[in-house]
Amino acid sequence: TAFVGLPDTNDGAGEVMIYEEKGVGGWKKIDSLFLPESSRSGAGRFICLDGNLACIGGNDSISVFHRRQGDFHRPQDKWVQLKRFDVKSPEACFVAGDTIAFQSHEDGLSLYR
Repeated sequence: TAFVGLPDTNDGAGEVMIYEEKGVGGWKKIDSLFLPESSRSGAGRFICLDGNLACIGGNDSISVFHRRQGDFHRPQDKWVQLKRFDVKSPEACFVAGDTIAFQSHEDGLSLYR
């Protein structure tokens, strides 16, 4: 899985495109993530991905997404938003297993599990 952040698209709202590897050297776009209106400022400025958990940062927030596995009725996996954090001037986010950390100038380092 590859996430591509485009923070300056959509009039600065941003977008994150998700690709899955299909065969040798081939990639297919499977989804695009747009964050809720209140947090769409520069979405995709930074991204961290570990397994089924992704952290996506913008200018004023960090959102956490989880990959919902497909089933008989919905064969394709879907990334769904779990949580959104309002963060002043976020600088980075990190994901390791089920732990998320993000850092900002004003708030310092925050850890969530």
